[in-house]
Amino acid sequence: MKNDNLKLLGLVIVVLGIYLGIKTMKVYNATNDEKRLDVVKKQVEYKAKKCFDKDDCIGEVTIRDLREKKYIYGDLVNPVNHETINEDIKIRLSGNKVEADWEF
Repeated sequence: MKNDNLKLLGLVIVVLGIYLGIKTMKVYNATNDEKRLDVVKKQVEYKAKKCFDKDDCIGEVTIRDLREKKYIYGDLVNPVNHETINEDIKIRLSGNKVEADWEF
């Protein structure tokens, strides 16, 4: 009887450990995906800021405009789903801050 209780307790602990491990990995992956998207956004906004500072860009630009003006090279790829990012995303300078209409 005592042996059966220990086996049951051990099984419960193992199942609980596996469950918590899976949940932790899901939360970690979701957070990591958000950080990877933020890196791409910040890189594009940095390049747009350089374009605005050099007066190569005025008002509102798109990722396509930045590529044509040689501020961005190659295709921008979403690091989460590996799809090409829409080149028609509008980027504008508001005060001293760059704002973009991101759609992922």
